[in-house]
Amino acid sequence: MIKKVLNSFYVKLLVSLVLIFLIFSRINLQGLKDNLLSINVFLFGFATLLFFVQQIIIVYAWRILLKAQGNSVPFLNLLEVYVIGSFWGAFLPSSIGMDVVRIYRLSKYLNNGVDPASSMFVARIAGFVILIGFALAAAIPLGNLLENTHLFIWIVILFIIFVASIILVLSPFIQRVFYYIFKKLHLYSVKTYVEKLYVSIYQFSKYKTSMIWLVVVTIVFQILGIYIIFLVGKSLNINVALTYYFLLIPIIMVITLIPISIAGIGVREGSFVYFFSLIGLINSKALSLSLMIFSQWLLMALIGAVVYLTVGFNRTKKGIEASEP
Repeated sequence: MIKKVLNSFYVKLLVSLVLIFLIFSRINLQGLKDNLLSINVFLFGFATLLFFVQQIIIVYAWRILLKAQGNSVPFLNLLEVYVIGSFWGAFLPSSIGMDVVRIYRLSKYLNNGVDPASSMFVARIAGFVILIGFALAAAIPLGNLLENTHLFIWIVILFIIFVASIILVLSPFIQRVFYYIFKKLHLYSVKTYVEKLYVSIYQFSKYKTSMIWLVVVTIVFQILGIYIIFLVGKSLNINVALTYYFLLIPIIMVITLIPISIAGIGVREGSFVYFFSLIGLINSKALSLSLMIFSQWLLMALIGAVVYLTVGFNRTKKGIEASEP
């Protein structure tokens, strides 16, 4: 098992290295260097401050769902779980890896081990729906303005894939398939866990007030996230209208989730270069924007490393209860 994990890690590392090599081989390196050196430090610092505010907002959204399930987790402990997940996510494929770490760590603190997974799943779905909604709202007018149908086609394709995937995963047929496979493989504990997970996800339909608050908080989170990237662009003297960010960033974020590289490295940079080139931005500027956005996530991972070394990975449920006021 460990050997398979390591092999998967090395393959994804190789993919990241190849993609980075291909991207940098097609970039004006002097132009990239000039862009990075000319950054407005104060504006970038303000954007980074907003980035940390944004992370606090998403932790609050997660807490809303956990409280609806009857889990009263202290906010600071939930924030601790979140930042430690960010640290481990720096070594795992896409943001899915960091979510797995967060789910694992938080499940050690709760009586119902499926609640962290179901709440994270619902929070992610809400975030993707809102992101794609932003993109769809901007796609048609901007596509007509640019006389370019590629952007709209990308949005429609992502929307269809996203909706089809959710319907498929939540369908009773797929559930029965999972149960049958786990039963045949004698993975009874996994089968039981998946059954409880589906039940926990479906129960969110009863928490109408919490779901409304989740949507409101998630909208604020996503708008702020796109605005932060816009500010980082401004700090790099990238004069692209905010509307374009609402169109392009959702596509880039969804593509970056594809788990074929380490922490999305290479996939993210290539996506920034390709999609921003569609609106006329030169490659070196698009790459510098991607690198500075990634630097914010690296800073978050560094904070997570400090927290991890301070509290340890395997703190018990007793430890979290002792920290409650």
